[in-house]
Amino acid sequence: TPSPETTEAALAVCACLNLRRAARAATRYYDAALEASGLRSPQFVVLATIHASGEPSVGQLARELGVERSAVSRRLAPLRKRDLLTVKPSASGKASHVSLTANGRKTLAKAVPLWAEAQAGFEAAVGKDGWAGALGVIGKIPESP
Repeated sequence: TPSPETTEAALAVCACLNLRRAARAATRYYDAALEASGLRSPQFVVLATIHASGEPSVGQLARELGVERSAVSRRLAPLRKRDLLTVKPSASGKASHVSLTANGRKTLAKAVPLWAEAQAGFEAAVGKDGWAGALGVIGKIPESP
């Protein structure tokens, strides 16, 4: 059995633990910044990704968000209920495509300046070079050992 000191030292450098902590902190930060838009940060990311992608299929949206298709369906459901997006089958019926409604575009338009202000504050806090370096590291994270 490892000593508590050994375990503590491992936790101090554990990428998984520290990235999860950072992700939760960033989520709280952006949630607070986006509050006036009525969106939480994961909802903003979904709407922004749909807008940037045009009318992506559910599968394409899942790949762009880096999540399973089932997770996308769970994320889309409350946004559909709020009339922020629609999910329609393609002409072939093989894939469903997601698009923003007029209400979704209006909500996103309200949220983008709030996000931009938060992003500027975030970059000021961590430094532009620090954030650029972190993005480089994040892009190298392996999905399996």
